[in-house]
Amino acid sequence: MKERLKIIKYFIIALLILIPGIKLFLDLQFGITLLNDDKIIYTYIAIYSILAIVLVFMMKKFSYMVITIIFLFIYVFTLYIGNGLDDRFRTSEEYTSPNNENILIVNIQTSWYPSANVRFYKKVGSFFKKTIKAPKIEGEFNDDRVIRMNISWKDDNTAVISGFIVKRNRYKLEKIKENFPDKCDYEILDNNLYLNLK
Repeated sequence: MKERLKIIKYFIIALLILIPGIKLFLDLQFGITLLNDDKIIYTYIAIYSILAIVLVFMMKKFSYMVITIIFLFIYVFTLYIGNGLDDRFRTSEEYTSPNNENILIVNIQTSWYPSANVRFYKKVGSFFKKTIKAPKIEGEFNDDRVIRMNISWKDDNTAVISGFIVKRNRYKLEKIKENFPDKCDYEILDNNLYLNLK
């Protein structure tokens, strides 16, 4: 029984260290992150808390540690639910290329209404997104709470962003492209932002 408890304990500790480590490695090396970081992190902590509670009850010892873990679980669950209520401040939109080869993800985060920060990603599989090497740009909502930009496709590997958002950020985008050409997956032509998803 003691050996089994040791195995479970080490398995839980390994999970705690390994999962964030893998997540960080993928992000730093390949720019790949989870589709919805917040909710998946909360879910991970909740699962870890449940495993820890099971471990404590298997040891048949009720202590302050159990109360702490239960409190942590309730706290994380509340954050998880609350995150859904935050959608008006943070939204994500998906745009599929003409032949369904690529999916562009547009993350919009409201800072001070009507201003918003916009980032672009490429969807990778069912659970991941890859950062497109383009800076975060500032947009603005119209009266219908829709960001002032248009998205179309030049081909399956190139998304075209146009409208007020590109004009507003043109200088910033051009300067970054000029200074770091190898670290940019975009082009600026005729007030259009061409994102390379290849």
